[in-house]
Amino acid sequence: MNRRAFSLVELIIAIFILGIGMISIAALFPAGIKQQEIAEDDVYGPLVAKHAMELLRTRLKQEDFGSFEDFSSDTNTVRDPVPLQSSTNVGTGAFASTIAKDWIWKRPGFITVDDASSTGCDEAGMYDIFSYYSTRKNVGGTRSGTKPPIPSEFTPTTLLSDVAITTTGRNRLYGIPYNRRIYDEQFDVTQPNYAWTYSQNGIPTSGSFPNGNNLSANALREPAVFITQRERYWPMPANAVGVTPTPKYVWDCMFRRFNGRILVGMFVYRVLPANGLRGGNYADNNGQTMGTPYVSAQVTASIDSTNAPLIANYPPIPQWVSNRSPMSNLSLTKGDGASNKWGAGGLDAKVGSTMDASKYSPNRDDCGVPGTGPSTTALTDPTALTYSETWQQPGQWMIDQYNNVHHVIEGRRTHDDGPVILAKPVPRQPYSNALFDSANRTLISGSQSEALLATPDSGGDALQGIQDLWFVPPYDANGNQLLPVFACVEEL
Repeated sequence: MNRRAFSLVELIIAIFILGIGMISIAALFPAGIKQQEIAEDDVYGPLVAKHAMELLRTRLKQEDFGSFEDFSSDTNTVRDPVPLQSSTNVGTGAFASTIAKDWIWKRPGFITVDDASSTGCDEAGMYDIFSYYSTRKNVGGTRSGTKPPIPSEFTPTTLLSDVAITTTGRNRLYGIPYNRRIYDEQFDVTQPNYAWTYSQNGIPTSGSFPNGNNLSANALREPAVFITQRERYWPMPANAVGVTPTPKYVWDCMFRRFNGRILVGMFVYRVLPANGLRGGNYADNNGQTMGTPYVSAQVTASIDSTNAPLIANYPPIPQWVSNRSPMSNLSLTKGDGASNKWGAGGLDAKVGSTMDASKYSPNRDDCGVPGTGPSTTALTDPTALTYSETWQQPGQWMIDQYNNVHHVIEGRRTHDDGPVILAKPVPRQPYSNALFDSANRTLISGSQSEALLATPDSGGDALQGIQDLWFVPPYDANGNQLLPVFACVEEL
């Protein structure tokens, strides 16, 4: 019996139909891979943060931290100074709205380079929590003199800190405040820091303190607590030096004293190296391209020409933006909304209402960030966000000065985009002495209390809304792409 075969035309048509089906199926793979990454981040972000917290608790305890008041006899006016990198007397500067002994978010001291003489550890990107090396570099001197030894392996420009304060009297503080009751052997704030003084201005070089320790022979120092960049990788590599591919996740943190307790702000992010190689671009002696470890890079004028003079000497991650003078790099350019102050109530600063029902539902309006566009200028030539404005990008995680965590679900990449929409509204701040300086409160009228973060008798600072943000920038000075995954606030 004769059997009729498929003709060439029929075969071509069949292949064409099959091809269309395969193309449709193939188009699903990138979306599936992206959804898988998001699902992994949702699972691993909190796990990495938990791992990081446990590591911190093995190196630090609440009692290691002190206050700015511990370094000055001016107990009536001393507060956490803002700007944080102040060189002025703390009794004459501006202060964050905190109660006595508390202080706003501070990043650990940061070392930017490796000490070539140290073969057992890679210091590049290392946390120096209490700025042990920065203190010695700024104070100077020798072990046998009146000051501690100078760390010759580093320069002042390679040691970054959030704090460099000249306090009243003869004390100095280069880093997060440490507990003088533990590390100074005495608590007379009118005297120099015994943590780094061996003999000075008539203080005896022999004899002993009440605990029996000799001053010149056994002067303690601020706690030397270090966490290397590789210890902030997850999974953590086995080797402390040498070639290590960039890990799947990296974490960085900051600290604050709030209501007498130490809180930790934790950020988890992924790294995509600039040239596509895991770990960066490095050629060995044979010219073979290979991976090198990712290291947080210092902010330079090449990535933020406007704000680099203000933020280049600070630890790079998390990045800090503020509308407090002289920083003023928390940009909220008015494009929509009744005000470019950012607080509860979203775009119109009124909780539960909506500016324009045709554009926003009430819930979406409440989650909007005022002053985030779109720009009122012509849309033909959109300008990209600057480095300090990239907290507005999609997917960002941020922590503000009230300890709130914010997540951007609809962001902007240019000034013609917007507005920025958060995953949940900014909460109204309840009255709390831990949030506001009880010595500087003003009575808020009923009409004012409906706007922004204002709560009756909560202090003038509440009227300003969110003034400070900390976040992971989307790229660093080396061109590596950083993808924020998770942020949280937890007690140490």
